This record gives sequence, C-alpha cells and structure tokens, in this order.
Amino acid sequence: MKSKIFFIGAALAVTALLSASCKDFLQEDPKGRLTPETFFATQNDIDMSITAMYRLISNANYAPDPNGWAYCGDDMTTHWGSNKGRFAEVDGFYASNDSDVTNGGNSVWRTRYNVIKCANWILENVEKAETSEAEINIAKGQAHYWRAASYLYLVQAYGQIPLVLTTENDNFETPLSSIEDVYAQIVKDLTDAETELPAVFSGDPRHKNGVDLYVNEAGAKATLAGVYMAMAGYPLNKGTAYYTLAATKAKEVIDGVNSGKYAYALEPEFKFVYAMDHNYSKEVLIGATYMNQDGGWTQPSMCTSANLFESLGGWGDCWPEIKYWKEYPEGPRKDAVFNPQILVPNDAASGVLHNWWDKDSDGNYLISEHHPMFSIFSVNDSGSSNINAPYDYTLKTSTRMTNSMWHRMLRYSEVLCWYAEAVGRGGQGDQAFAMDCLKQVRDRAGYDKPVSAATLAEDAMNEHGYEVAGNFTALFPRAADMLRMNILKDHFAYRVANPGVEVAPGVVIKEDIVPKASSWNDNMNYLPYSYNDSEKNPNLKR
Repeated sequence: MKSKIFFIGAALAVTALLSASCKDFLQEDPKGRLTPETFFATQNDIDMSITAMYRLISNANYAPDPNGWAYCGDDMTTHWGSNKGRFAEVDGFYASNDSDVTNGGNSVWRTRYNVIKCANWILENVEKAETSEAEINIAKGQAHYWRAASYLYLVQAYGQIPLVLTTENDNFETPLSSIEDVYAQIVKDLTDAETELPAVFSGDPRHKNGVDLYVNEAGAKATLAGVYMAMAGYPLNKGTAYYTLAATKAKEVIDGVNSGKYAYALEPEFKFVYAMDHNYSKEVLIGATYMNQDGGWTQPSMCTSANLFESLGGWGDCWPEIKYWKEYPEGPRKDAVFNPQILVPNDAASGVLHNWWDKDSDGNYLISEHHPMFSIFSVNDSGSSNINAPYDYTLKTSTRMTNSMWHRMLRYSEVLCWYAEAVGRGGQGDQAFAMDCLKQVRDRAGYDKPVSAATLAEDAMNEHGYEVAGNFTALFPRAADMLRMNILKDHFAYRVANPGVEVAPGVVIKEDIVPKASSWNDNMNYLPYSYNDSEKNPNLKR
C-alpha cells in the first residue's frame, strides 16, 4: 500500500510540474525535486510520467467545458439559464474568448496544450531511462498518440494553431501553423504510435477490468482512419485519395477484430453502450478513465448530472436539438440516447411519466425546459455512485455530481461507419463489405432501413452522427462530421431561421438559442483563441 501511495503522490507531483509554465519548470532548484535531469532514470519514472499524462487527459475530458466545441453540432444545444451561457455562445456560433470553454482552467485550449506539454516532455526524455526498448516504445507510443489526439481536437476547434513539439520556452512567440501542417504532424504521430504500440496489453494499470486502458495499436489505427476522413473533407478537401487511406486503415482494424487479433466487438444491444454495468465495454477503442474514490491516475467523471434537467435536480448542461431528436431513427438506440418520456417529479414514489412537451390544465409546460432530454451520461439513483444496470428512464435518475463512468471517446461502431462512408465516397474498397458494415450498426440500432449503394456515403455519415449524438467527449463528435462536410454553415442558417418543429400534432416548438449574426463567415466554424494566450502571443489573430 505504501508503494502505491508513493507512486500516486509522485505522479501527482509530475502532473503539477507539467501544469506549470515551461520556463518556471526548467528554472526550478533541482535539490529534492523532480526535474528532467533527475527524473527519467528508471521504468518506475516512465510509469509515473505516463500516469501524469493520463491524469491530464482525464482533466481534458471530464465534463462539457473542455469539449465545448462539440456544441456547434446540430445534435446538441443548451439554454441561457444558470451558468450555461458558455455553452450557449458556442451553440449560437458567437463564442467569446474569455469563457470557461475558450479560456479558463476548464478550456479546450488549456487542457489540450497541457497534454501536449506532457507528451513532449516524455518524448524528449524517455530514452534516458534504463529499461527495455519495448518499454521505451510503449511510452513513446502513448505520448505520440495523445499529442496527436490533442492536436486533432485543437485543429478541429480552432483551425490554425501553434504547433509546439518541444518543451523549450517560446516566450509566447510561436506562430500559427497551417491546418495542413498540423494534420501532417497528427498523421506522423499516429503513424509512429501504431508501430510503437502492441496489439494488446496485460497488467494493471495498462489492462484492467478486461480492457486496455492504455492506447494500443488498434486505437491508433482507428484514430488515423478518422483523421484521414477529416483530411478528405473541408477545409483541406483532399478527396478520394484520402477516403482510400481512411478505408484502408479502418479495414485493418475491422480485419483485426474479425481475426481475433484485437479484442473489440459491438455491444449486442445499444442500451449497453453507455451502461455502467458495461462500463468497460469492449466496444470502446479509446476511453478516458475516471475513478470516483480510489485516487488513481484519474479524477471522477463530472457528467452524471450533465443531461438531467435543472428543473428535475440535475445540471442540464447538454440538451438535444429538437430537429435532431425528431429526425433521429426510431428504435432501441433512440430510446437509449434520449429519455422516451420524463419522470416528473424525479421521484420513484410520486413521479409520473410525461412527454417533454406536455402541458398542465393552465397551458404551462410540465417540464419547464420543454426539450428532449439526453440520457447517455445518466444513471439511476441507487444510493451509490454507480448502478449495475442500463439506465431506466422509468426510475429515479441520480442527481449525484460524479461517478466512475469510462468516457467513450472512440468506439468500434464508428470505424464500421467510416469504412462504409469512405468506400461510398469513392475510396477503394469492397462495396458489399462496406454495406454490411453499415448494416451491422443499423441492425444493432434496431431499425430496419435497407442499405443502398446509391446513398451509402451519406447514410454512413449520418449513422456515425447517430452513434455519437450528445457525446461531447467523443474524439469525433457530430460537429466534426459537419465541419469536414462543410455544413456547419447550413446549420447556422437553420438556427437563424428557427422555424420550429412539429413534435406532436399541432405542437410546434422552437429552439431557445438563436445566433446573433444574420450572415455566415467561415471563422464561425471555429472557436476564438484563448484570451489569456492571445494577449501574450500576438500571432493568435484571425
């Protein structure tokens, strides 16, 4: 026990050092401190550095704020009440540069660059350690992967960004790199990672609860497939050749799963995808780990109440957009992503199930939010932080702040969708097999829509959106699909018009948030640069 406590404490110290400025870190008095000169000597040091990096990854995915760019998508919205203005600004395409999403300690910008700083530190120093080449490669693979994943989110959320590949102090003078150069670095890091990482891991903390918690070869390949999809579309528009690259890489993952090389599979029913009794799901290729009590490399997930409306005792951070809910295919997947009905009040004894648009005899909404409600982060109230069953909307929903949910950042179903879409858009591959990949996802979703070669690409893209709807922690959220297809501007136009949606006969409801601008410009695809950094670095200008 003492060795475990020391390991955790040392890892936390490493995390604290990496969260400080690079200049201060390099100038610290080394006596009795962890520094690059004294630290990377043993395998234990490497393990602590990876633990520190995973703690920063947890910080970058623990709640909506550091994933706030996802609110640009047509699946997610919020409201102006309480403290939700930071999300509402993104949802309305007029984010400010000093909100928690863009600037504060929870920001997209800061949390990703903290991970990048840690990854750079590992890559610069890991070969000093006296350990095996295999262990050094594992450490490098983790660092290469998470640096790439962090830059991926940043380039999707901001466009041009500073590309920082060393820990050398830049005095806030690093210029913006082009989007193409950032993607080139992402591809290089992921390509390195897939050759450095093994197909499977063993032993805690790399492998736990029956799954790999460290990123493995399949995770790197799957992410690279998604990156090639992004590069094929807007703004790089590399087209058919990159759809072929995406199809090839996705097929490598699918073939590995089918052969047993990779230990992944679709959950048999969608209700298990986000269920706490399937928390460590074999469908998850990339996850962020959270532990509510044991103080390991992670903090608790703070998403337990993210979906439950405030009027019912939750936080109500993330609401479904009405049009997206209306057009979402009916079936068990829809019933698992959205509450089919809502218990009012949120009480097992006195609650009554209602449609979200129902009114009382005086014409007042029974649920003041009068919106659909996501349930993917919800668990039932069982008197503890977890419930060992899929969420049941007919029972009381937990109002606890935190739990130990494994955040599903990238799932195998997404790889199946990418292969189908890439082939459908002209990438080389097996069309019959691609159609079967899409059919697998649809069959599990529980709706019987024939797969058509003529509409394969669009159907597969939409299917990917359905699979990740409302999941702001996804590595490729619905907003990423819309960016690469250059249709965020179309969604902006729809939100400006705000025509309302007929949700039941004679019942038309409009969105609460409307963009302030009446015309689009392409900068609206992206968040503004962090106020703190742009004040120091004159290069952070659009």
